[in-house]
Amino acid sequence: PGSGAVGSGSSSASAPQGARASASAHPARWHVPSGAPRQSGVTTQPGTHAHWIGLDLARDAMKDDLRRALVVVDDTASRFVAGSTPLPDVAHELAFDAGGVAIAVGLGPRVFTLRGMRAKAPSWLAPIPTMPIDRFEKPWDQTDLVIQIDAANPVGVSHAATQLFSALKGIATPRWQQRGFHAGARPSDAGVTRNLFGQLDGQEQPNVDGNEADRVWNAATTAAPWMEGVTGMVIRRIRMDVDVWQTLDRASQENAIGRRLTNGAPLTGASPHDPIDLEKTDELGLSVINPAAHVPRARPAKTGERILRRPYNYEDARADGTSDRGLIFVAFCADVAAQFVPIQRRLAEADLLNTWTTPIGSGVYLLPSAPRPGRYLGQNIVEA
Repeated sequence: PGSGAVGSGSSSASAPQGARASASAHPARWHVPSGAPRQSGVTTQPGTHAHWIGLDLARDAMKDDLRRALVVVDDTASRFVAGSTPLPDVAHELAFDAGGVAIAVGLGPRVFTLRGMRAKAPSWLAPIPTMPIDRFEKPWDQTDLVIQIDAANPVGVSHAATQLFSALKGIATPRWQQRGFHAGARPSDAGVTRNLFGQLDGQEQPNVDGNEADRVWNAATTAAPWMEGVTGMVIRRIRMDVDVWQTLDRASQENAIGRRLTNGAPLTGASPHDPIDLEKTDELGLSVINPAAHVPRARPAKTGERILRRPYNYEDARADGTSDRGLIFVAFCADVAAQFVPIQRRLAEADLLNTWTTPIGSGVYLLPSAPRPGRYLGQNIVEA
């Protein structure tokens, strides 16, 4: 919806290949003996259930406090990913099979300002500029750390979150937690899942295993060799007015999106991968795809703006018996300022879906590279 979260924008000819690459079934790994040192939870196949924990270090925290947090997370997460459980865990039966869970950990902007830190944050590690459609609510805002856990087993996901939460007691304080879900993708939907508006979400993805890997992954630089294998993570919490959306007829819903609900094809085509023709008009001379529909607004203005989407639905009970429903929109890109922010600005300026969606939370994080054996997550940053 209003954050660039729903639907797809690009009509690149390589999109089908990219979509498959973004959901590749690579087993989750934590310690990387060789190859690209990249965290899991970015290009691994998204599990049907996910859990995010946003945590803060103490206000007067120093570099050593960050080190402690990362060492603890590294030990706990690496055990889960390997198919075992942390040493204090008495519920070993809830462990995943090796590769059955993906865990990703991100650092917020403040950790680079802690006393003793020498590594300098990249310029893109900063909050998304406030947009006129934003209605942020506590506590869904930026935190010092974020942990993302996803798998097919919701009990296992909950157990991993509990163990990570317990391991970090006295080191980092949770500010918010959020569960997400999707139903998986039907074969007829070409591996793409649907959001609570019934829309195929994330049809167009960069080819992260091929010629568009640099849209997601950073390379080392002379000033910051630790940037190798780093990616930027944006997490937006978007409330969706599902009850009102369901009162619209199907044509109105498709007009707001710019794609067909049946198979995700653009309104100017019949197949999901048909080109988006913004010049096509109907018998009255009107644009077939409304210029303010979500698809043309979310469409990257240039190839470098393509981002990797990893969205999940959420539903939380309110005290009055109603539900707060929406989207946890997670996106990965090499440069948040150059790739994500321009798309977000266009959506904030004019997107028909803004009528039924409201961004209520936002955060930007840097995901360190996966650690090599014998090293902990983020060691190359903390000890730079």
